[in-house]
Amino acid sequence: MHVELHPFLVSDYMDRSIDKHADIIFMGEVFATDHEIAFLNVFKNKSCFVNRFMDPHYEKQINCLLDTFLLEENKDKRYELMYEIEDFLHAEHIILFNYHVLKRKNYPSSLKNVTIDSFGWANFAKLWIQPSPY
Repeated sequence: MHVELHPFLVSDYMDRSIDKHADIIFMGEVFATDHEIAFLNVFKNKSCFVNRFMDPHYEKQINCLLDTFLLEENKDKRYELMYEIEDFLHAEHIILFNYHVLKRKNYPSSLKNVTIDSFGWANFAKLWIQPSPY
Protein backbone atom coordinates (compact mmCIF):
# COMPACT_ATOMS: atom_id res chain seq x y z
CA MET A 1 0.00 0.00 0.00
CA HIS A 2 1.42 3.36 -1.03
CA VAL A 3 0.77 6.26 1.32
CA GLU A 4 1.49 9.91 0.62
CA LEU A 5 1.57 12.30 3.55
CA HIS A 6 0.48 15.88 3.03
CA PRO A 7 0.81 17.84 6.26
CA PHE A 8 -1.07 21.12 6.37
CA LEU A 9 -0.85 24.17 8.55
CA VAL A 10 -3.35 24.78 11.31
CA SER A 11 -4.17 28.05 9.56
CA ASP A 12 -5.42 25.95 6.60
CA TYR A 13 -7.73 23.85 8.78
CA MET A 14 -10.90 25.49 7.48
CA ASP A 15 -9.88 25.12 3.82
CA ARG A 16 -12.48 22.66 2.51
CA SER A 17 -10.25 21.65 -0.41
CA ILE A 18 -8.39 19.47 2.11
CA ASP A 19 -11.52 17.31 2.31
CA LYS A 20 -11.61 16.74 -1.43
CA HIS A 21 -7.98 15.63 -1.69
CA ALA A 22 -7.76 13.36 1.35
CA ASP A 23 -8.75 9.75 1.80
CA ILE A 24 -7.96 9.80 5.50
CA ILE A 25 -7.14 12.42 8.11
CA PHE A 26 -5.02 11.67 11.15
CA MET A 27 -6.02 13.93 13.99
CA GLY A 28 -6.55 14.09 17.71
CA GLU A 29 -9.52 15.16 19.73
CA VAL A 30 -9.39 16.26 23.34
CA PHE A 31 -12.73 16.39 25.07
CA ALA A 32 -13.65 19.32 27.24
CA THR A 33 -14.60 18.76 30.87
CA ASP A 34 -18.27 18.24 29.99
CA HIS A 35 -17.99 14.98 28.04
CA GLU A 36 -21.58 15.02 26.83
CA ILE A 37 -21.28 18.45 25.21
CA ALA A 38 -17.86 17.54 23.80
CA PHE A 39 -19.28 14.31 22.36
CA LEU A 40 -22.09 16.20 20.64
CA ASN A 41 -19.59 18.73 19.33
CA VAL A 42 -17.68 16.01 17.44
CA PHE A 43 -20.77 15.22 15.38
CA LYS A 44 -22.58 18.55 15.22
CA ASN A 45 -19.71 20.99 14.73
CA LYS A 46 -19.41 21.45 10.96
CA SER A 47 -15.71 22.32 11.23
CA CYS A 48 -14.80 19.02 12.91
CA PHE A 49 -13.20 16.54 10.50
CA VAL A 50 -15.43 13.73 11.80
CA ASN A 51 -18.43 15.72 10.63
CA ARG A 52 -16.78 16.82 7.39
CA PHE A 53 -15.90 13.27 6.31
CA MET A 54 -19.03 11.50 7.51
CA ASP A 55 -20.84 9.53 4.83
CA PRO A 56 -24.48 10.75 4.65
CA HIS A 57 -25.76 7.19 5.23
CA TYR A 58 -23.84 6.88 8.52
CA GLU A 59 -24.55 10.48 9.46
CA LYS A 60 -28.29 9.76 9.33
CA GLN A 61 -27.93 6.73 11.62
CA ILE A 62 -25.73 8.59 14.10
CA ASN A 63 -28.07 11.59 14.11
CA CYS A 64 -30.98 9.31 15.05
CA LEU A 65 -28.98 8.07 18.04
CA LEU A 66 -27.94 11.63 18.90
CA ASP A 67 -31.59 12.74 18.82
CA THR A 68 -32.39 10.02 21.35
CA PHE A 69 -29.36 11.11 23.37
CA LEU A 70 -30.58 14.72 23.46
CA LEU A 71 -34.05 13.71 24.65
CA GLU A 72 -32.79 11.34 27.33
CA GLU A 73 -33.08 12.74 30.86
CA ASN A 74 -31.13 9.97 32.61
CA LYS A 75 -27.36 10.59 32.58
CA ASP A 76 -26.46 6.87 32.74
CA LYS A 77 -28.67 6.16 29.73
CA ARG A 78 -27.05 9.07 27.84
CA TYR A 79 -23.66 7.52 28.51
CA GLU A 80 -24.97 4.15 27.30
CA LEU A 81 -25.99 5.88 24.05
CA MET A 82 -22.54 7.45 23.78
CA TYR A 83 -20.97 3.97 24.08
CA GLU A 84 -23.46 2.60 21.55
CA ILE A 85 -22.44 5.31 19.06
CA GLU A 86 -18.78 4.63 19.76
CA ASP A 87 -19.31 0.89 19.18
CA PHE A 88 -21.07 1.71 15.90
CA LEU A 89 -18.11 3.90 14.82
CA HIS A 90 -15.75 1.00 15.60
CA ALA A 91 -17.85 -1.66 13.90
CA GLU A 92 -18.27 0.33 10.68
CA HIS A 93 -14.64 1.55 10.71
CA ILE A 94 -15.79 5.15 10.52
CA ILE A 95 -13.22 6.24 13.07
CA LEU A 96 -10.10 4.25 13.84
CA PHE A 97 -9.03 4.87 17.41
CA ASN A 98 -5.26 4.83 17.76
CA TYR A 99 -4.20 5.57 21.31
CA HIS A 100 -4.88 7.69 24.30
CA VAL A 101 -2.02 9.24 26.20
CA LEU A 102 -2.48 9.21 29.94
CA LYS A 103 -0.12 11.69 31.48
CA ARG A 104 0.68 11.56 35.15
CA LYS A 105 2.34 14.36 37.00
CA ASN A 106 3.63 14.15 40.52
CA TYR A 107 3.52 17.10 42.85
CA PRO A 108 5.02 17.40 46.32
CA SER A 109 2.73 15.90 48.95
CA SER A 110 2.51 19.28 50.68
CA LEU A 111 0.52 20.65 47.70
CA LYS A 112 -3.13 19.84 48.26
CA ASN A 113 -6.12 19.97 45.92
CA VAL A 114 -4.14 20.05 42.67
CA THR A 115 -6.56 19.08 39.91
CA ILE A 116 -5.91 18.33 36.24
CA ASP A 117 -8.26 19.69 33.58
CA SER A 118 -9.41 17.77 30.51
CA PHE A 119 -6.49 19.12 28.49
CA GLY A 120 -3.94 17.74 30.95
CA TRP A 121 -3.02 21.07 32.53
CA ALA A 122 -2.82 21.55 36.28
CA ASN A 123 -5.50 23.79 37.74
CA PHE A 124 -4.07 25.54 40.76
CA ALA A 125 -7.18 27.65 41.46
CA LYS A 126 -7.99 25.82 44.71
CA LEU A 127 -4.45 24.83 45.60
CA TRP A 128 -3.34 25.06 49.17
CA ILE A 129 -0.10 24.15 50.87
CA GLN A 130 -0.18 22.00 53.94
CA PRO A 131 1.89 23.64 56.68
CA SER A 132 4.87 21.70 57.90
CA PRO A 133 4.31 20.12 61.33
CA TYR A 134 7.77 21.27 62.41
